[in-house]
Amino acid sequence: MILPKHIFFDLDHTLWDFDANAKITFEYLFRRYKLYLKDAINPEEFYPVYQDINQNLWAEYRKDRIDAGTLRINRFLQSFAEFGIEEEDWIHAFAEEYTYECPKMGQLNPGAKEILEYLQMKYSIHIITNGFQDVQSTKIEFSGISSYINTLITSFDAKSKKPDPEIFNYALAITGAKSEESVIIGDDYETDIEGGYNYGISVIFYNLKNKPNPLKVPEVSHLDQLRNLL
Repeated sequence: MILPKHIFFDLDHTLWDFDANAKITFEYLFRRYKLYLKDAINPEEFYPVYQDINQNLWAEYRKDRIDAGTLRINRFLQSFAEFGIEEEDWIHAFAEEYTYECPKMGQLNPGAKEILEYLQMKYSIHIITNGFQDVQSTKIEFSGISSYINTLITSFDAKSKKPDPEIFNYALAITGAKSEESVIIGDDYETDIEGGYNYGISVIFYNLKNKPNPLKVPEVSHLDQLRNLL
């Protein structure tokens, strides 16, 4: 049984349903840009390609090999290039609209709002994320969970990205928490689980896709299962 005072949630893929919200946004943008007719591709074909490229570029961003601006545009330039589309002007506009519209989509993972409501009665709840400040703030607001969140900690503010220890130093300092009274809950094994574990904070792996858990840390496949651990 873990008895923390502070809970640090990852946002994307943990509370906020990144895949569902991205797909809704692509449906909207593909209609807006008439890509069904113009280039004979559809969101169902496009999304898996984008997902792989986006994940690879985020890995490069976490290692400081590319900056935020490069990440935001290159994920679309590279994805559309896979379909033989290289009209950069409208791709830049598409990328900007995606960054603006997607955070407004409010789909949460099953049980997210319910578990936040349950936990807020006993714990201080914080978000710790490698995402961009403006984008993550919008996600929290439009998904209706802002009232549950005490602190939003981003890699921009911390000048460090998970799993770097400096972001955890910053998170504890800004919240007044101690490592021994904190727990990190996230879906990314490298950034959230290994990062927190190596720092010395208790971790819970949100393992929605039944991924390996070599550290054998506590894990849940549904957020409601956190009631049994917290």
